Amino acid sequence: MIAVDMMIHTIRRNMTAASLLAGDADFTPLLNALSNEGMFVTLIHPPKASKELLAAADARRPLSARQVYDWLDPPSQARFGPFPTPSYGNASHDGNCQHIWSNDRLGIEIWCELIHDTIWASWPEPERSDRLSLRGGNWANTLRVASDDYGIQFPTELPEEFRHLQGS
Repeated sequence: MIAVDMMIHTIRRNMTAASLLAGDADFTPLLNALSNEGMFVTLIHPPKASKELLAAADARRPLSARQVYDWLDPPSQARFGPFPTPSYGNASHDGNCQHIWSNDRLGIEIWCELIHDTIWASWPEPERSDRLSLRGGNWANTLRVASDDYGIQFPTELPEEFRHLQGS
């Protein structure tokens, strides 16, 4: 239905630009058809969107896990549990943390902030000559943001003593 509606509005000239939130290559023919009809299409996409789909769009806007979380109302946000907040700088964990995991080759450190029972993760961000930290989330949300928004891979499971932080 999305494809039909977008084509009808394009052909009838009811709009001058279109935006599509998608990541699947199945939408590539739609973007090609819209473009052939003179429609300017902005693709709002997840980090792992199809290369073909990305190439078919006139403009691209990556969508982050944080953006989706921020769009939710407070009750929906609460169902996800604590969500990490990114920051830059050389700040590190404090004395109220316990080491969970690290990758010395990549400079990744992951700690449990004991007072708040949340995750603190940090790694070098070469483009900014700084470190990026994700702080205050449960494991599932920190893992999701690190992977989807920054391309950083952590282990999928926490050690036994930290499993209560995993979230959903």
